[in-house]
Amino acid sequence: MKESDENFFNQDYFNNDYFHEDDKDSSNQDELNDNLNNQNTYQNNNNIFQNYFNQNNINTNSLNSFNSFNSYNSTNFNSFSNFSRYNSTNSIRLNQPYQNSFQNNNNINLNINHNINNTKFGSDSNIKVNINRMTKNKLLEMTPEKIYDYLRTQKGSRQAQNIINKMNENEVEILLTKIIPNLSQIMSDKYGNYFSKKLIQICLPSQRIKILKNLGEDFINISKDSHGTHPLQFLIETINMPEEKNLVLSYIINNEYELAVEQKGTNVLKKFIIGTKGEERTELNNNLIKLIDKLIINQYGSIIFIILIKNTNNKDIYKQISQYISNNKPLYYVQHPYSNYVVQALLHFSDLEFCEDIIKAVLNNYLILSLKKNSNKVVEYCIKSAKSSTVKKIFNDVLDKNNLESLINNCYGNFVLEKLIMKLNRDEKNIINNKIEELGLKGKISNSIKSLLEK
Repeated sequence: MKESDENFFNQDYFNNDYFHEDDKDSSNQDELNDNLNNQNTYQNNNNIFQNYFNQNNINTNSLNSFNSFNSYNSTNFNSFSNFSRYNSTNSIRLNQPYQNSFQNNNNINLNINHNINNTKFGSDSNIKVNINRMTKNKLLEMTPEKIYDYLRTQKGSRQAQNIINKMNENEVEILLTKIIPNLSQIMSDKYGNYFSKKLIQICLPSQRIKILKNLGEDFINISKDSHGTHPLQFLIETINMPEEKNLVLSYIINNEYELAVEQKGTNVLKKFIIGTKGEERTELNNNLIKLIDKLIINQYGSIIFIILIKNTNNKDIYKQISQYISNNKPLYYVQHPYSNYVVQALLHFSDLEFCEDIIKAVLNNYLILSLKKNSNKVVEYCIKSAKSSTVKKIFNDVLDKNNLESLINNCYGNFVLEKLIMKLNRDEKNIINNKIEELGLKGKISNSIKSLLEK
């Protein structure tokens, strides 16, 4: 069902990726993945070890005799009836006869320690094994290299997130100093990005500035990375000091196009525009206006202009955008699958005095534009904003048999006719109603139109 004028722009569609699916950040995403994996783990008893050890190069051909199991516990193996024990050294030993079935692994110990890396029980493994609980002191004593490896594991990232919640300012500073050299890689890691977001959450402004300065040339690449973009977006949402905003702006300037035409980069740029005042990003606004010919017809670039229009009070920006559209084949942009949304935003948020030429061009061609998917909504906005003299002219034109039939018989034209009727007085509604009955079209109009005609 089509959105009404009242909520089309007011429910943050354009702030929440209305035009495309984005990778949504969630601190529990890895747990959700685990639960999905567990639902399919036990479908075939003969393949159970293949499911658990498929990333550890363990020969499973001789395990087809395994016939029973208990429910899987996501943090330990105590519930497995065929394991003899889970010892205190964090090792798993298979009881006989399964131990002997591993030809070259008669005494298998799967040891997991603090510096576990992605080659041991890799990031996609379904096994959850309790490792020695990491403490705050142990984490702070680790070398930068070990911290780097530790944070890039699922278990390490989770534990570290819990630990840093209990750290004071000085302890966070110590940890940050050790992390800083590898922070770009940690932010872009499958698990490290969750820790990075948590770290940013507890950092002071001075510490956030240190993080931003460290990102440097990596800022753009992190913005476009499927994992790194999430903590970076969170960082941009968090900053509130002028120095922080200036640092982000310095990375974005001259890279606007690269960010604006890429899905994840668009979200970073969007967050910055929403979180800053117009005067704080004057140079960015000017650079985007210079790129309007390329961005307004781009799937993601058009979103940037919608956000810019919605989050500015600068009349000069409205004027420049409307003048560009008016002077460069406005009917083309009205019918374009992406730029038509920019026109809609302009009609909805800007002063109508800047849109008079666009409205005139649209309403002079209202019939053909009303019947098309991408342009009918623009016609609705124009009718809603039109002067009474213009509405009167369209009303008289609609009374023509062919025009009225075209609107009623078209799913998009119906919505335009609906908007027109809302602007008419009681006498004009009666004239439209009588004309519909005269043409035998009463059964084809929508319930909404019927209701409006009866009011």
